[in-house]
Amino acid sequence: RLGWWGFANQTSEFSVIPAGGNGVSAAPLGLQLFGKNAGSMAAAAKLRFDVWDIEATELLESSSWYFLLTGGLRYAHISQDYAAVLASGAGTPLAALASGHNFNGAGPTVSVTGKRPIGQTNLYVFGSARGSVLFGNAKQTAVLGSTDAYACADAVVPEAEFEIGLGYHRTMGRGRFFAQAGLIGDVWYE
Repeated sequence: RLGWWGFANQTSEFSVIPAGGNGVSAAPLGLQLFGKNAGSMAAAAKLRFDVWDIEATELLESSSWYFLLTGGLRYAHISQDYAAVLASGAGTPLAALASGHNFNGAGPTVSVTGKRPIGQTNLYVFGSARGSVLFGNAKQTAVLGSTDAYACADAVVPEAEFEIGLGYHRTMGRGRFFAQAGLIGDVWYE
């Protein structure tokens, strides 16, 4: 089977810096805004995941349980951007910091999904677990005024997913229709 999932999130924050206070940004690659006597700071961040799986599957059935075992290859592109601006009390920009990093990698993935019918209905409960280890390249850039910083390295990124939920299925001829709703947890290390 071939699968894809994506995630994208964007957020921004604005803060007024009290008189005599300091505004401090994140410090990608050691570059940081430090605004003594600045009037305000604005920051924005974007995060995006694109994940592809290609897997072989094996379905095991007993009288009340269904287990789907998979193994294959996972590819992921992960990117994150960050920007911060310090401004004077009158709103004039004083300094800006821009940063971005991304990871592209591929590696083995395995998963197991278990389903159990609820009574004699077409409803069922399910749970799944997946583990992957991705090998790839990570790049990061940061710019503060006229100062540029850059880093590039080979990276190994372990990843784990867990899901639990409810589903509905109905057999239609030789096919099976199903719909599921669940909670998922995803952990990407490093």
